[in-house]
Amino acid sequence: MNKRAIYFTVGLMAIGLLGTAIIQWYWINWSVQLKEEQFEKAIKEALKRVASQIEDKGDYLEITEQYIALKGTWEQRRLLLEHIDRENRIHPKSLDKRIDPKNLDYLIKQELKT
Repeated sequence: MNKRAIYFTVGLMAIGLLGTAIIQWYWINWSVQLKEEQFEKAIKEALKRVASQIEDKGDYLEITEQYIALKGTWEQRRLLLEHIDRENRIHPKSLDKRIDPKNLDYLIKQELKT
């Protein structure tokens, strides 16, 4: 082979190697972005499920309120719920008072395990 053919072959091999490296970089970058999007989506869904669980659970009742809710008459329960609803509308509790941080931490950890 003459010198020109050797340079041409080496040049083609370098271009091929460079092209392969660029394609690998593109696919790796795309894969990382896809995994990040999937991770963000999974986190958002888990947080939505936790928020739903907290909403379903509702506010915690004090001991006397629990007793009335469980053992009271229908009229006492109705009055209790009206009182709680009125208080929550007039004087809404701050978020840190409405949600127990330990319970929130537990629910988030449970959701992220699945």
